[in-house]
Amino acid sequence: MSASLNKKKLSEDINSEFLEKINGINFTPREIDIIACLVHGRAAKTIAYFLSIASRTVETHIRNIMRKLECNSQESIRNFIEKSDKFLVLKIIT
Repeated sequence: MSASLNKKKLSEDINSEFLEKINGINFTPREIDIIACLVHGRAAKTIAYFLSIASRTVETHIRNIMRKLECNSQESIRNFIEKSDKFLVLKIIT
């Protein structure tokens, strides 16, 4: 298996087994992808390109994440993640 495939497989394993619940809140694997990109400061259009999805889809995921966290900004999402025990894992998977 190539290094990029190994990294992708590792990322998928981490998402499904370790990150589906952060501080008691359940997230989908795609929401975890979006959160990881937000932690790195990526904009919605960049996230869309990186994940090969539409910008509006990224925006919908971000709204869903904000709804789950009962917050109203991407900065609040980052703050939530930075205070969680999963921050370092999210920081390395993208």
